[in-house]
Amino acid sequence: MRVVADLGLCQGHQMCQGEAPDVFGWDDDADSVVVLVEDPDESLRPQVTAAVRYCPAMALAIEEDRRGAMVSTSSTNEAKCTRAQMNAFWERWLEVNRLAEREQDWSHLAAFYAEDATYGWMYTPDEHFMAVGRDQIRDWALRNEMAGMEGWHYDYVSTVMDDSNGMVIGFWKQKAGLTDDATGQEYEVQGIGGSWFGLAPTGPDGALEIAWQRDWFDLGSTAHTYLQIMGSGKAPQGLVDRMHQNSKEQPGHFRPEDLPSTVWPPPVEAGTYLQQEAVVSTGSTDGGPA
Repeated sequence: MRVVADLGLCQGHQMCQGEAPDVFGWDDDADSVVVLVEDPDESLRPQVTAAVRYCPAMALAIEEDRRGAMVSTSSTNEAKCTRAQMNAFWERWLEVNRLAEREQDWSHLAAFYAEDATYGWMYTPDEHFMAVGRDQIRDWALRNEMAGMEGWHYDYVSTVMDDSNGMVIGFWKQKAGLTDDATGQEYEVQGIGGSWFGLAPTGPDGALEIAWQRDWFDLGSTAHTYLQIMGSGKAPQGLVDRMHQNSKEQPGHFRPEDLPSTVWPPPVEAGTYLQQEAVVSTGSTDGGPA
């Protein structure tokens, strides 16, 4: 394999050095990445692949030699996730989340999703959000839906992993980065929010990617916090603009009958992980158990 860096795209995050320090360096004068070893040994492929996959600027690439020594096969992509893979993936996910918060650009996270991933959540019973494919996730979920949320941070406070099914549930708190003068506390959406992820080894050389994601949060509490901030006079213009939008006219907002993917993640909806069969009512009206 041969490693290539597009210096015109490099933004100086230097995450590649953390993933593969023997291959990538940094030029302080040029303020850009340096490829220390253009043709690294195959033993370094996992580290190099991770560096390329998780470069927020997508400035790195691997070019295979004519032998094509390490081309992924379908059997590799069908392998199950291991706990070690999931832990490593999750550490990178948390790191890039913080990067996105610092730079106020959530589109960095798009690189973690599979090409055909789905990502959705419910606003109301009559209005759902759904993005299908990495491009829609980047443009609709991570850009358009995050407009006006500059300064907000989503602190993961607990995580549950299911390595037998390749699932992660992350519980987060939504905080605005603004202080309520009346309490001295940061504005925070009350209630429990979180994200449910399905991971699959569909990336280069079996790297884990997000196959689907479904979020949940308390919409009433979210609206209450937004209105508190608006009333405080501290609301940034982006949030003001967001509050005046007709949400149903935004890309990715659907009525339930028009959704391009299922509310429940597709494999869950299909019964792949079913734990209990549904109880069928007998139609009893005597007040006792059906």
